[in-house]
Amino acid sequence: GIMPSQLSSLLFLVVGISMALTPWLAAGGQLIASRFEQHDVRSLLPVESE
Repeated sequence: GIMPSQLSSLLFLVVGISMALTPWLAAGGQLIASRFEQHDVRSLLPVESE
């Protein structure tokens, strides 16, 4: 084959774990984002000079 079977098994494991964790990480990101209020985000924006 193109690659050894051990490497293929390892890649399948890594891909499977990353696919399983993706929804949990997305939910965690939304939870963290919901803790920031709108005025907190405004402080991160550049200040417009008058």
